[in-house]
Amino acid sequence: MVYLQIVLVAVLLYTIVYLTLWIRSNGNLSDILILLTAVLYSIFTVFKVYLNINEQAYIIYPWITFAADWIRIGALSFILTGLGLAIRESKPRINRAPAILSFLPFLLLLVHPLIQDTIVIKELLFGLYSVSALIIALLLFTLAYVRERKYGNLLLGTIILLIGFALTYVPSSLFKYGQITGMMFFVMGILSIATHYKKQTNKLRA
Repeated sequence: MVYLQIVLVAVLLYTIVYLTLWIRSNGNLSDILILLTAVLYSIFTVFKVYLNINEQAYIIYPWITFAADWIRIGALSFILTGLGLAIRESKPRINRAPAILSFLPFLLLLVHPLIQDTIVIKELLFGLYSVSALIIALLLFTLAYVRERKYGNLLLGTIILLIGFALTYVPSSLFKYGQITGMMFFVMGILSIATHYKKQTNKLRA
């Protein structure tokens, strides 16, 4: 099991480097924010895998939990803003809301310090924000896929991430390997999203 987690970390690190390089060559803000979300969630998953391997890390390195929380809230701010911009861009110019409204999710960064010490409320809100973002992404990419088939990998990645998210909340009494299986699904979902942008890069170079 430890070796499997090490492999997951290696794949995630490769994905982080690849997506970071892609971000530098892309100018579309909504795509950049979605990619930044994938990068941050990859880093967050690396932290989670490390904490699973070394359970004493919570005590030895207390900053890891603090950093993981801020990475997660940053990722949620990016994805909600990116999806908001993507929805805005999909509408005719005359029907678009002011762009500033798409950036309201960044207010989460101001609210987070107020709840970061209340574990139950914090985890509940993280769960609500995450499932909301995944459902919005699922609806948006489904609609985009119906219009243009090129969004298949984004849609598939979102579905896989949704399954992974659900698995991490399955009690260990029902499924002993829920956490590690959920992480595997997270990795596959992020790789599927990375594949979409790799195809976009290849088309731009062609």
